[in-house]
Amino acid sequence: MGRIELRVWRSEAGRLSAEIGVRRREEGKKKWMFAFLLVIFTNCLSAQQPAPLTVGDQLPDCTFKQVFNYPRSALNLKQLKGKSIILDFWNTYCGSCISSFAKLDSLQKRYDGRLVIIAVSSQPATVIQQFLNNHPELKSSSIVFAADDQLLKQYFPYKMIPHLVWLDDNWMVKAITDSKSVTTERLDALLAHRPFTTILKKDVLDFKSGEPLLIHNNGSHENYFSYRSIITPFIAGIPSEEALKNDSISKTTHVYVYNATITGLCAFALAPFTWIKEQNIVWEVKDSSRFINPGKALHNETDWDQNNRYCYELIAPLMSRDAVKLQMQIDLLRFFNVFARIEKRDTEEGKDIPYLIIHQN
Repeated sequence: MGRIELRVWRSEAGRLSAEIGVRRREEGKKKWMFAFLLVIFTNCLSAQQPAPLTVGDQLPDCTFKQVFNYPRSALNLKQLKGKSIILDFWNTYCGSCISSFAKLDSLQKRYDGRLVIIAVSSQPATVIQQFLNNHPELKSSSIVFAADDQLLKQYFPYKMIPHLVWLDDNWMVKAITDSKSVTTERLDALLAHRPFTTILKKDVLDFKSGEPLLIHNNGSHENYFSYRSIITPFIAGIPSEEALKNDSISKTTHVYVYNATITGLCAFALAPFTWIKEQNIVWEVKDSSRFINPGKALHNETDWDQNNRYCYELIAPLMSRDAVKLQMQIDLLRFFNVFARIEKRDTEEGKDIPYLIIHQN
């Protein structure tokens, strides 16, 4: 390579190196700007969504922009300085909310300006105005009605209404209750800055009405039950076992039968500690294909077994063996439409030989 070519190559390499450096600086600036904007966005989002408050927290100053039964169309908490406040979250479709207004109105009048009841709704002002027009007794009451709330329901999230938040004259949260907890004794304590006891109302906000309880922790955790009986299809990979256990410590009865045929479930329900021979089972059914594995031993996990075996579990307060039998029979009758019984017969084998009779309508 000649000197001229070498200088050209070095010049070109230098130019490329410079371009790469510029690109890297530009990319660095873009990454820094993205991180900066992400922080700003996160801070703005946090500012728009205030953290929920509970007992012991203080409510920041806020303004109700749409109010009724008040001298002004808006209400700022500073205007209520020195007064205790009850925020009553409600909606026009809530019958129990509406029925409690008369009681709250009389209590507010009883304390003569020392207590202010604010009925807070997220419904539009037009809806609340129309509601009050249709209920003149409320329109003339001493309760302040606030509409179109978007802020306070974030401070005090709820699922069920009425939802009452008790604030002292320093806007400190003293209680969160339902309307039944409002008594003169507790209100006297609130106004006098004395402690009082209530049950904290804490709604399960992610509860899905109509969805199965406890599944995916709907309502509570999966073990939060007092009584349960379940039937599942065949579960691959678990052993075929059966047992009836009474636990005197937890005071529970636990019954389980894994991957059993309908016949096996009936046999366990009626005689969990008595062996019934297969030749001593009588099926009084129209279609025996769900009960008998054709041409194969009942313990083989064939396609038939996977389609016709089930798991049963019962967890309940301590039960007698007879009560367990009865409950299992009821469950099997409901799910499989089968009724089973033990019948003793005299055969060549001997007298009083137990037979399992399975009947299906």
